Amino acid sequence: QKPFSAAHIEIMGRKGCYLYVILGSEKYASVANMVGESYILQTGLWGLGLIVLVTAGVGLLLFRRLTQRLRGMQEVVADFEQGEFDRRVEVTSRDEIGRLGECFNRMADNLAETMEELRQADRMRRELVANVSHDLRSPIASIQGYLETVSMKDGDLDPKKRQRYVKTALKNTKRLNTLVSELFELSKLETKQIEPTIEAFPIAELVQDVVMQYGPRAEEQAVDLEAELPERHVRVKADIGLVERALSNLIDNAIHYTPDGGEVRVRLENERGEVCVEVEDTGPGIPEDDLPHIFERFYRVDKSRDRDRGGAGLGLAIAKTILELHDRTLEVESTVDEGTTFRFRLPVEATTGSRA
Repeated sequence: QKPFSAAHIEIMGRKGCYLYVILGSEKYASVANMVGESYILQTGLWGLGLIVLVTAGVGLLLFRRLTQRLRGMQEVVADFEQGEFDRRVEVTSRDEIGRLGECFNRMADNLAETMEELRQADRMRRELVANVSHDLRSPIASIQGYLETVSMKDGDLDPKKRQRYVKTALKNTKRLNTLVSELFELSKLETKQIEPTIEAFPIAELVQDVVMQYGPRAEEQAVDLEAELPERHVRVKADIGLVERALSNLIDNAIHYTPDGGEVRVRLENERGEVCVEVEDTGPGIPEDDLPHIFERFYRVDKSRDRDRGGAGLGLAIAKTILELHDRTLEVESTVDEGTTFRFRLPVEATTGSRA
């Protein structure tokens, strides 16, 4: 017996007709019996079901591992966003997620370096403001004090005192002018508003001219200033105005720190394709701990003495920046109680130089 369903229908106007639908036909029963009796087919179906289950399980495990790695990366990014800039993604594979983690780590390193540079720049800015304020306040206060004294005691001051007060005020005015000019010059150099005009010129003649300019000052301070030049004079390629400025700053710094009876030597040495320029003094030298900082703005090794003698602490920074514009390096060697040597090199013109 088979289950069936019957419905009353009308065919060609004749009533009393019925439609029978057998739910389990002989073919269906035959196929069902065959499947039920076939061991191979049953095993195949069970195997197929097992494969589907295993595949689904493996897929779930892989998906869970994938989402777990993504959740870990998301946590690192969230922590980084909250200010934990030392957090990095742990990279354990070379797949797409691993490469994404490496990209994030590189980006985080760059951001951390940039933020450190910004913090350093902000620190230098605050120090610059503090130093400029101090260096401006001192001469301004001195000028104000002397001028007020002259104004209040105009009738009581003898000519000598009046002259001394006026000279002191004028000296501080010049110091202010020098400080502002050097700050303006250094700012333009560092922002590359000044571009070097490269031309060939005889470096020996430039050295002789600058040494002659500083001769009277060196003589006034009882410092022996001389230029030591090679027999063969060559022409170098650089911006003559900027090189003169750098050389002047180095000589000025050497005379500034050399005591009475000391020596300053400006030396040229011909090397292969270059000329080495050295400014050597017999001053007190620079302690090793101070050497890394001497090219910083307003840095002073002997702060009290330097302020008394009017140094602004910008000359070496300007010289270093000028040489960097020429893709050159300003080197320094110093021994305490023996002296200091500053050294830089300039490229020689391709043609042969003349002889002295």
